[in-house]
Amino acid sequence: MQPEDGPQAETALLRARDDVWLLDRPAGPTTVVLAGSRGKYLRVPVKAWEFLQELSGAPAGMTVPEARRRHPGLRLAWLAEHGLVDLVPAQGLRSPTALTLALWQRNCVYRLRQSVGGWRDIRQAMERGPLPGGREPVCRPVFFDRVETAARLSFALPGTSRQCTVVALAVAETLRRHGYAGRVAVLGEHDQVFLHAVARVGPHVLDPGMTLPQLREFAPPDPRRGA
Repeated sequence: MQPEDGPQAETALLRARDDVWLLDRPAGPTTVVLAGSRGKYLRVPVKAWEFLQELSGAPAGMTVPEARRRHPGLRLAWLAEHGLVDLVPAQGLRSPTALTLALWQRNCVYRLRQSVGGWRDIRQAMERGPLPGGREPVCRPVFFDRVETAARLSFALPGTSRQCTVVALAVAETLRRHGYAGRVAVLGEHDQVFLHAVARVGPHVLDPGMTLPQLREFAPPDPRRGA
């Protein structure tokens, strides 16, 4: 699907990519943009440069209608075709079978480990923190959507658990194996009687159960607060 095609495009999301690099403010009507994943550079009009700059500051992306309204005349399909932006259709993204099987396997492993060791894996994951040197993209990559989809598909396979701690551990490990600074976060609130675990990469939350509670993350004590 291209951004200009059909009514479904009206609910699609455009996301910035973390493998696109821009030069400083262009002096003329056009500028050069480097598309890292494609291994090529392209000459684009300044209005495309301005759009890519603005999109990079929108972690959740921008809808196609919003992009058209804010940047009229911009060839959104061309930008998507040449790998300068990602397009996320409203119906979601397909997930590779291998990714689904990997999430299923890790879910089964962590389900078994939790039945034996209880809280231990979560505690160790929280102590370990994010992957050193792992990527923390500003904008949410479409790969994160694929991971969530794969995790939800894995729930249909035997032996899996939907328990948030098991799912968060499996998702965080998948992220780390793909070079992202994945970590497990445990959320709660002073007046809540339950906790919830998710996987995080920087500001991005991956929660296949789509619980999305308005909770805060547990963190080690900050000695500055007691000063």
